[in-house]
Amino acid sequence: MRRIIRKLILLWDPDFTKLTIFDRITIWKARREYARGETVSHKDINWD
Repeated sequence: MRRIIRKLILLWDPDFTKLTIFDRITIWKARREYARGETVSHKDINWD
């Protein structure tokens, strides 16, 4: 199923998977923080 969705996205937007180095690093850091539990709760954010 995952491969089908990926193919559909690539057909719809061929540039979807192209990331800059900055984007790759940012995503890697975010995933690392999430894996370590370093996230902020929505209730702790001042949305005003």
